[in-house]
Amino acid sequence: MVADLTQAWAGSYATQLLADLGAKVIKIESRTRPDPWRGGFRGERGIQAYPSDGPGERPYNRMWLANSVNRNKMDITLDLSNPECRELFLALVRQSDVVAENFTPRVLPNFGLEYERLRQEKEDIILLSMPGYGLDGPYSDYPAIGGTIEPMSGNSALLGEPGGLPQTSGLMYPDAVAGLHGAAAVLAALRRKAATGAGSHMEISQHESMLSMTAPFYAHEWWETPAGNRAPAGGDARVEQGASGQWVASAGGLTEAVRSIAEVAGCEHLAARGFFVDVEQVDIGRQTMAGVSPLLHRTPGSVRWGTPGHGQDSRRVLRELLGLDERTIDRLEAEGLTGEGPPSGWQGD
Repeated sequence: MVADLTQAWAGSYATQLLADLGAKVIKIESRTRPDPWRGGFRGERGIQAYPSDGPGERPYNRMWLANSVNRNKMDITLDLSNPECRELFLALVRQSDVVAENFTPRVLPNFGLEYERLRQEKEDIILLSMPGYGLDGPYSDYPAIGGTIEPMSGNSALLGEPGGLPQTSGLMYPDAVAGLHGAAAVLAALRRKAATGAGSHMEISQHESMLSMTAPFYAHEWWETPAGNRAPAGGDARVEQGASGQWVASAGGLTEAVRSIAEVAGCEHLAARGFFVDVEQVDIGRQTMAGVSPLLHRTPGSVRWGTPGHGQDSRRVLRELLGLDERTIDRLEAEGLTGEGPPSGWQGD
């Protein structure tokens, strides 16, 4: 079981990968400070934050960002600034194999929930920490997202046109890279635990995970030579517009037409492989999503359900896993410490 404290993309993607492969993942949010990917984007800069019929009555359950990386999880709310809720979280740790978080390094110690404290509750616990810039060093307390990690990794300089301004990919993909590293680290730690019985504290610096993707540029003069729409490593890799007006990509003697997202979604090859799946999302209905990757033929993962509503499993987990009675749960809800959905008056922005 994974006690999941992660938010936004990098950490949530790591734990979704584990959930897709069959792990029981319980996402823990706060009622007063939900995962930021549940709100805060209301269409500015051309982003369509919600389905075409708008934010609805519970926009925090309809945000496409949160719904893209939290399927196959359960969701509960606990206010970790409250001593009683911290004790409930520690009770959950005692039943877990893994705790995952992507806060800045000061957050868990401020709650009194650093690795050594977790080990007091469960000696073999695995803690995955995914800070932006690592647990130590001059930048360690800096908050980060993919959009800031990309330029800090040198990628924006490499994407710029020769003699022109640096550029970003626009995708914030360092988050996804860090998520892949995080999931792989957990799987390795679980294998080690099965062999030795020992837990571990693993650190995935999102900054350094992105640097590992650009490692060749640190060993060659390419590192100061932006190449725009051509491969910085040289060769014939490039994207250009053909005589028909269609954009095409060429590399290694191969050529393909550049596809839009809509064209990819309608790709006959992916359809034949059953890659895209329709999922029932809370407060939305049926929604098409990318399927499970990697594909394990003997023990394939699956999309069992969509993203849970904010706090929707709180009562069930508190009652069935942690043994609280209904009166205690009612009191915690009345005090705003747990429950389904943000408290009354929450605006989300």
